[in-house]
Amino acid sequence: MSLFRTETHEGGTRRIKASYSLSGSILLALGNLKSTVTEGHFRLGMMELPWLVLENLTSDEDDDEDESVSYDSRLVEFYRETHRAFLAHADDRLAVAVFLQPLVGTDDTALSDEVKAAWWYPELKREISNRTPFYRDARRVLAELKERSRGERQICIADLSDTFRDVTETVYADTGHLFPNGNRIVAARVLDELASCGLVVKPAP
Repeated sequence: MSLFRTETHEGGTRRIKASYSLSGSILLALGNLKSTVTEGHFRLGMMELPWLVLENLTSDEDDDEDESVSYDSRLVEFYRETHRAFLAHADDRLAVAVFLQPLVGTDDTALSDEVKAAWWYPELKREISNRTPFYRDARRVLAELKERSRGERQICIADLSDTFRDVTETVYADTGHLFPNGNRIVAARVLDELASCGLVVKPAP
């Protein structure tokens, strides 16, 4: 460890590294939620049990990063419950939007030679067996939540994972993070979805 790097720095580095994988990103998000409801002003002890279960389900991934990550369908149940919790906050003073982000390998587009030559392609090959079925199930969950929320003016749910389906330019910096042009494309799509839900008004061209 560097003399100039504190434990906080090391923790931040671990969180950034975790964000590069789908399951790692889910763990970070759920970790934040768990911290809020178990350590904040409104403690909910019941959150501890599912968090421990999720840690056990995903602990094998951290033990051996070189192995392919097998998909555990129980992850999508946590996805469903956390998103239902987010949507429950919507009321006449608070609007809630839930979007499924685009990631390499989730939009049925054949991987290009450029992607296969990228430095991060080996990581994608390990992650894809987890990512593809998770997105299949996540789309189903979002469709269910969208149907249940039909008529709710303060809720917006959309699948953005197909945003780059017809885009030919390079947008991914790695397996999930985007170059600036990719961010602009996603931002435009988000604005379109929010406008279609009536949560924002798009400026005139």
